Amino acid sequence: MTIPQFIFVAAGALTIFMGLTNIGVKSRKMQRLVRLIGEMPARLIYVVFGIALIVVAFVVDLGTI
Repeated sequence: MTIPQFIFVAAGALTIFMGLTNIGVKSRKMQRLVRLIGEMPARLIYVVFGIALIVVAFVVDLGTI
């Protein structure tokens, strides 16, 4: 695993953790999205984004970018 892949996997894991534990949803900047779509969909967006980061780490060859 290359360093960029490790960074993407770590960022994805952290984002998934934030979505599952409700950490990021309570931030001041995230409150607009929470008001628009609700708390559970906002948390789901965090989890989906984290999964997408992990998939990108393994699908895209980050060494050529």
